Amino acid sequence: MLFVGVDISTTKFDVAVINHEFKFITSKSFPFNSDGFSEFITFLKKFNEPLTIAMEASGSFTLNLFEFLNEHNFNVFILHPYFVRKFSTSKSKTDPIDAKQIADTCARFFDKLSDWSYLDEDTLALRDLVRFRYSLVESSANLQKRFKDVLRSYLPEVLNFFSQLDSKVLLELLSKFPSKQAIIKNEEQVIQLLTSFRNWNEQKAKAFVNAIKRSIGRKDKHQVAQTIILSITQQLKQIKEQIQSIDNQIKQMMEQFDQTNFPDIPGMGDTTKATIISEVGDIEKFESKEKFVSYIKHKTQGNIEKREQSTEKDILQLSDKSDKVDREIQE
Repeated sequence: MLFVGVDISTTKFDVAVINHEFKFITSKSFPFNSDGFSEFITFLKKFNEPLTIAMEASGSFTLNLFEFLNEHNFNVFILHPYFVRKFSTSKSKTDPIDAKQIADTCARFFDKLSDWSYLDEDTLALRDLVRFRYSLVESSANLQKRFKDVLRSYLPEVLNFFSQLDSKVLLELLSKFPSKQAIIKNEEQVIQLLTSFRNWNEQKAKAFVNAIKRSIGRKDKHQVAQTIILSITQQLKQIKEQIQSIDNQIKQMMEQFDQTNFPDIPGMGDTTKATIISEVGDIEKFESKEKFVSYIKHKTQGNIEKREQSTEKDILQLSDKSDKVDREIQE
């Protein structure tokens, strides 16, 4: 059997081939485009031995080549850089050496490739969905910061009644009455709307309206604040609906994954579990919490996307949350 290591960059990918005795056979570079993919297939078919191909996870473009090779029925694995670096016999970081390192890791630990393989197709789909959810949450957070700035200038009293700027009550209120004048003019409707929600009695609703009547907010002469408030409330409502829809889809997708080995941590829901599964894989492959944390820390180093880094830091924070994680994982 021959072992093929592939190191991918944005414009090209380097390939190194070794045999089962770790003897170097050949290496070559290909452009990262359709012609390069086709040339790589032709290159592989020249060998009259079974091939096992491994590539280091290095961004979303890794998946393009991975899927292409799968479609051509090659035995291919995506390895996390953590494992390649940990068991590498070389510390050099030039691209051709990287391809050889990957091939060497592939050959030395052939029997562990299935366990070390980065993610399967179902998990990759879950990861895309989870990461998109995180991007929506981040967009909502940014909008809420802008929302708070506008309210502080034009309706500062609102902030005394609402700490969560994406609350259903506030979004419903300001999507219908987006200015001081609108709230005062429609006082009865405002009170009726507020009291239709739990935790809002008539006394509290009237106190809110009275606070708006005495507002020290800026005058919105050209209705600029009204326009911004209407826009932000609609966007926040839409994002909340999208997140809810994605949460439902995540819950459905999670049913196909084995969760029997997951630590029973209070407050851990489907989204958190989906984040761990899609970013880390099976936590049983880690012998202890320390190795799990080491894995996550390694993932948050180097040149990775900002959102991916934040996602994995979230996992790291979760792993440090309770000693119970340590006991459960080790058990």
